[in-house]
This record gives sequence, C-alpha cells and structure tokens, in this order.
Amino acid sequence: VEGRAAREGRAVASDPGALEVILVRIAVVVTGVVLLVLAARSVYRGIRRRFVGDLRDGTPRAVIALGQAGYVGKGLTYAIIGGLMIWTAIDGRTGPPGLQTVFRMLNLSPAGGTLLVVKGIGLALFGAYCFAWAAHRRR
Repeated sequence: VEGRAAREGRAVASDPGALEVILVRIAVVVTGVVLLVLAARSVYRGIRRRFVGDLRDGTPRAVIALGQAGYVGKGLTYAIIGGLMIWTAIDGRTGPPGLQTVFRMLNLSPAGGTLLVVKGIGLALFGAYCFAWAAHRRR
C-alpha cells in the first residue's frame, strides 16, 4: 500500500524520527514542570492566604476558608496533571507522551478514580470560591 501511495504522489505516513520523539518528550517534561510550579504557587497562595488582598474588608470567614480550599484544590489538580505528564514523558512504555496518555493512565491506574475525585473536588471548590470572590472583590 505504501509503494502504491508513493507512486500516485500521495503523502505517506511515516514514523517520527528519533529527534522528533526526543523533542516531544522534552516539551512534555517542560510543560509538566511548569504545571508543578503553578501548583506550588497555588497551594502556597491558598495556605498563606495571599488572595485576601483581592477581597474587600469585612469578607466573611467562610469565603476565606473556601478560597484556601479552592487554591489548594487547584494546586493539587495542577500537580496531578504535571506529575503524570512528566511520568509519561520519562516512561516510554505508556505510549506517546501528552495529555491523551495522561488521561489514559488516570483511567487505567488503580488510584485513577481517587485522583479524578480529588481533581473534581479541588476544581469545584475553586469554582465556588470564584463565585464568592465575584461577590466580595475589591472594586
């Protein structure tokens, strides 16, 4: 089939070269590291209450607690995805590196369901905080 396609002038799908595979793996590792840095920043911002300056004075304690939980949850979500991206780039057995492989690993791993629940709760808490922030933000 490949010879016929080449004779007819059609493009033939080829396997990626070694350099291309290495560059993709490096890009995925860099993306994973960036996500881990964003995760650390988000968790730090939540634990140290660095977001309180964005809220007006007299904001209820519940909103501040929700903000702390939301920022930590968002950080955990970024950390899970970033860590799995680095893992898929380093471990060549899981398939080509990228988000599709990360999601496949999440789905097939024994802790995958737990990680998905942690991510879901974390993003839900951050989303709830965003609504509370909109109501109590400094103008």
